[in-house]
Amino acid sequence: MDRSWINCKRTSEEYERGVEQFIEFATRNVPDNNGRFYCPCVNCLNERRLPIAVIREHVLCDGIPKSYTKWTWHGEIVEVPITHVSETEVEEVDFVMEDGLDDAELPLYSGCIKYTRLSAILKLFNVKARNGWRDKSFTELLELVSDILPEGNTMPTSNYDAKKILCPMGMEYKKIHACPNDCVLYRNEYEKLHQCPHCGLSRYKQKDAKVLWYLPIIPRFKRLFANVKDAKLVRWHADERKRDGQIRHPADCSQWQTIDSMFPYFGNDPRNLRLALATDGMNPYSNLSSRHSTWPVMLVIYNLPPWLCMKRKYIMLSLMVSGPRQLGNDIDVYLSPLVEDLKMLWEEGVDVFDGYTSSTFKLHAMLFCTINDFPAYGNLSGRHMSPSTKAWKETPDDQSDLISPPPRHDKWKRARTKPSGEYTSEETRLIAERIDDLVEKISKGSFTQQGREDILATAIGSPEHPGYVRGVGGGVGIKQFFSGTTRKVTLAQLSESDKNALRNEFKKELFPQLRDELLSEIKSEIASLGLAVQGPPKETPPIVASTKGSCPLHEESGDGVDVPVDCELYIDDPPGIWWP
Repeated sequence: MDRSWINCKRTSEEYERGVEQFIEFATRNVPDNNGRFYCPCVNCLNERRLPIAVIREHVLCDGIPKSYTKWTWHGEIVEVPITHVSETEVEEVDFVMEDGLDDAELPLYSGCIKYTRLSAILKLFNVKARNGWRDKSFTELLELVSDILPEGNTMPTSNYDAKKILCPMGMEYKKIHACPNDCVLYRNEYEKLHQCPHCGLSRYKQKDAKVLWYLPIIPRFKRLFANVKDAKLVRWHADERKRDGQIRHPADCSQWQTIDSMFPYFGNDPRNLRLALATDGMNPYSNLSSRHSTWPVMLVIYNLPPWLCMKRKYIMLSLMVSGPRQLGNDIDVYLSPLVEDLKMLWEEGVDVFDGYTSSTFKLHAMLFCTINDFPAYGNLSGRHMSPSTKAWKETPDDQSDLISPPPRHDKWKRARTKPSGEYTSEETRLIAERIDDLVEKISKGSFTQQGREDILATAIGSPEHPGYVRGVGGGVGIKQFFSGTTRKVTLAQLSESDKNALRNEFKKELFPQLRDELLSEIKSEIASLGLAVQGPPKETPPIVASTKGSCPLHEESGDGVDVPVDCELYIDDPPGIWWP
């Protein structure tokens, strides 16, 4: 069909005839259109489904992009180049298909019309998955069903045999060994190594060997689009989403719109996937006292309607990291296979068949957001919280640039504040006012927090609940949160050994300092009174004389000092004051 009319003036007859030909082509080739299909005008850009009359008006008045010469949005099938596949791969695929076709055509028993061997197993596996049956109970059921059916039936008698029949139609997975110290994955250049290139630990001679189970996401996306119903649901956010300014879906938020404006090649196709990554540690053994931690990593497709995107059917398990230890900041080592596939989907894209339009397109995908709690958020972002300082830091070895979290009285107030700025109750408002007063007193130095009697506990007027810390959240106990704080202790509560230790410490450290300060104050006081402070006098022998007759009189003392006959007892008191 001639499409040169796209370059003509919109007022020309040739352009009008071309618009009519386009509408006729779209009406004929778009399946189940119900008189509505994508509007290709320069404003809508194939993002909205509109009636034919509105589309005609838009294209005539606003024009159509001159680059839109392949009408893929309106039923035109684009030829896809054939990829050459090796003969070995063709033989393997043929063998798998023949094996599956044989089971699909084999009747469950002689004369059975309703069920084949494959369909019966699929039905039973669906019941097993919906009800959470164990493999052992499922094996017992298969044995019972096989015994009930006529002789010569083809029903497998064990869960293992049933899985072997379904295995050719299942999705592949990769089992990747990991260093027990979380240094590397044994893949790519490390695939054939027998010990870790970083820590030197053996790959096999370990009691607790670590394994990563990776389920590639690209084959799963291809299977999703191959289903006509699912391929249509992926477009829901662009075709059927209600647009009234309310946020009902991630597509209504500003982040979605910002991505569309920054990356138009990605946002123009509603089939491009926006994914959320969710991960956390879990204990698969249902033993609360166990420290075993297994980490599943799941992907959520936000293109789907809100009532489906969080359903179990559409949540994809992409990684499973076996325990027994928590991964911590080394989780990036295990995420590397998933990150590589996501980078390829973002930068290059993958050719995928769309079952809804019966055409092939280039699929792109991006990581839209993550879903996790704060500890897992710290691990994914390469940051972690120090248990001693309650602060975030970049890496375990980097002790600088710590960012303290908000105090718990601030978080307590925020949790009880409405969007309008008002508090949830009058009692809460009074407690918030007392918190503000205590914060002001701390800045003036008139109030000091003492251990558990901090701002929040003082403002509320009651101690902490056992096993729960207000304003912090669940999972943090009193001892854990207040581990580095002090509390008031009276002298009567101390033992004798503690008292003696305090006395010795006082004499050793504080007593000399207090003595020096006291002497300095006394000297200053004496100086303010005008008295001189002198050192001790020189030692001179005192002159002692007596008038008693029993004492002999000397004419001359030994040092040449004459003493009169009649004298009194005299002790020389040197002037001034001295201190020993």
